[in-house]
Amino acid sequence: MAAQDFSGQNVLGQLFRGQNLRNADFSNAVIRMADFRSAVLKDANFQGATLEQADLQFADLQMANLEQAKLQFANFQQANLQEAVLREALLQSADLQKADLQKADLYRAKLSFSNMSYATLQEASLQRADLQQVNLQEAKLQRADLSQANLQKAKLIEANLQQANLQQASLQEALFYKANLQQANLQQANLQQANFEKANLQQVNLLQADLQSSKLVEANLQMANLQQATLVSADLRGADLQSADLYQTKLQFANLKGANLQNANLQRANFQSANLQNADLQGANLVGTKLQFANLSGANLSGADLSGADLQGTDMRDAKYMTPIQVRAAKNWNKAMYSKEFRALIDSGAWE
Repeated sequence: MAAQDFSGQNVLGQLFRGQNLRNADFSNAVIRMADFRSAVLKDANFQGATLEQADLQFADLQMANLEQAKLQFANFQQANLQEAVLREALLQSADLQKADLQKADLYRAKLSFSNMSYATLQEASLQRADLQQVNLQEAKLQRADLSQANLQKAKLIEANLQQANLQQASLQEALFYKANLQQANLQQANLQQANFEKANLQQVNLLQADLQSSKLVEANLQMANLQQATLVSADLRGADLQSADLYQTKLQFANLKGANLQNANLQRANFQSANLQNADLQGANLVGTKLQFANLSGANLSGADLSGADLQGTDMRDAKYMTPIQVRAAKNWNKAMYSKEFRALIDSGAWE
């Protein structure tokens, strides 16, 4: 049967429910409010078509061409869009709940305010897409390409972003509560005021990322790369940073109370006025670290290397497993605050 041709036609509100329209040509057609529910639209061509408010629930759109289509407020709930082409499509406020978009091409698509909760987007291309305030709760985004995408204020609660590429993405105020970002690439991403509370960020790449005023309470950042990242005024209370790399990271005024920094590389990082109260710094590399006026009271410093660290005004009172030899390897060690007992031990010279 020859493919049906609707190209350039005005089929406003037409009923196509359940029909077999495989390979049909709807290019540049006006199909507003049309009913395609459960229709078979594999390999169909909707390039440049107007489908605003169309009903495409449960439709099969595998490998369909929707490039530059106008799909605002369209309903794609549970539709099959595997390998579909949606480049530069307009999908603002569209409903894509539970839609299957595996390997779909959404390059520069406009999806702001759309609902993509529980959608499957594994290996999808969303490069430079506009996803502002999109709902991606529990969406599957493993290995998806979101580089340079705009996800400001997006909701990604419990989303799976394992090995996803978010390099240079805009994620200000995005919500990643309990999201899985293992091995994701967030290099040079803008994450100011983003919320990663209880998120899994193991082995994530945050090289030169901007996390100013972000929330990482109880986040898992084991073996994460945070080199030269900005975490000024960030909230990292109870975060797990075991073996993380924070070389030259900016952490001024950050709150790391109770954080786990065992064996972390903190060389030349800036912790000025940061709160490290009761933090675990066992075996941490603090060589050349700026700790001026930081609070390390109650911190565990067993085996930590403080060589060349600046301790001017640092609160070291009640720090655990700290030795005079450790402290004397630092700069301005005599200008730090210690417990009376530890100060007496240093001054006595009995440890030499």
